[in-house]
Amino acid sequence: MSSQIFFALLNPAIAIGFAAIFGLMWQRWPARAYLAPMTAAFVCAAGFFLVQEFLMRWHDEAGRMLANLLLITSVTLACCGGLLRINVRPPVALFVAIGAVGAMPFAWFLYIYPDVVARIAIISAIMAALSLVGLAMVLSHGPRTMVERAIALCAALGFLVSVTRPLLVLAGWLDVNQAGSFHDSMYWATVQAFSPILILGIALVMVMAIVVDIVDQLKSVAQTDYLTGLLNRRGFEVAAAESLAVSKLGHHPALLLADIDNFKRINDSHGHKVGDNAIAMVARMLSSHGAADYVARIGGEEFALFYAHATRSELSERVATIQASLASARTPGLPADHVVTVSIGLHPTMGSESLTDMMGRADKALYRAKQDGKNRAVWTPLTRPAMVARSARA
Repeated sequence: MSSQIFFALLNPAIAIGFAAIFGLMWQRWPARAYLAPMTAAFVCAAGFFLVQEFLMRWHDEAGRMLANLLLITSVTLACCGGLLRINVRPPVALFVAIGAVGAMPFAWFLYIYPDVVARIAIISAIMAALSLVGLAMVLSHGPRTMVERAIALCAALGFLVSVTRPLLVLAGWLDVNQAGSFHDSMYWATVQAFSPILILGIALVMVMAIVVDIVDQLKSVAQTDYLTGLLNRRGFEVAAAESLAVSKLGHHPALLLADIDNFKRINDSHGHKVGDNAIAMVARMLSSHGAADYVARIGGEEFALFYAHATRSELSERVATIQASLASARTPGLPADHVVTVSIGLHPTMGSESLTDMMGRADKALYRAKQDGKNRAVWTPLTRPAMVARSARA
């Protein structure tokens, strides 16, 4: 008897434990929208097992209806949580419709023509439909990350279990009324045995998702400039180097370095807060009008724009757009007629160069722009690989 009570309480205890864990994490990180439905999903799963094990012994029909309602709600919430994790809007109306359509025949075989096998088949069909819809939406999203593939695997496993179990019942391999009791049947024993594995698997996937989110957030903070929201030098070098490593044949990476003119004078005359305003304004203009693959603040008043592929004419157009945007921009704290300008060094490459080489050559061009009077763009001389490429085309 004690072993029966232990197994009867095992599943709800596991579900309640995970509900508490996810609930605490939801309180800690309320912006992670998927934690709320996952918390509710584990609460409903615990309710399903408690009602199935205890309430049904005194209120059979009402207990069955409530237990299966909790089960379907739990699966629906888990599907919603998984979709929210990958930034896909859950089809709530479709999920509700699937549950409502399935509830009608379930009620028929519960109250009008009682048939436990039919009810198992109907509930399994509802769960299979929910899992299949969730799986289809994950696949249509194009799962790319490990977490997205794990969520797709959970949905596929849920669909497989929902289809396999009723087929085994219909084939007579799983008895649903052994010794005259559903709770003593082989079917219910498999539910009790495999549910902890399913619950643990789903919980581990979502915990993995949280860990990945936290790591990504920490990485983003470490690679983001606090003042401008752009990449910092570290983040820029990582992103640009990765882009160079996978650069396609025929693509011409390019680098643009920009430095605010007379920035020390702005700080000295108007204060560091106004200087920060100038940096933030230039960052917005470069990000909005530079049309670069990566934009970063790599120094105090210095910025870098990386282009995975850009021709000289395209770069000239972007420089003109940047200069025009700065000419019309206003900086809080500076006089209305004070125009913040930048000097620009441009390095388009046609050969095989490292990011360090590109930065060094662009920096020399930027230095010449400063020396030649500021508020202008200077190109680097053609490198030897570029000269060879141009000669071959001539």
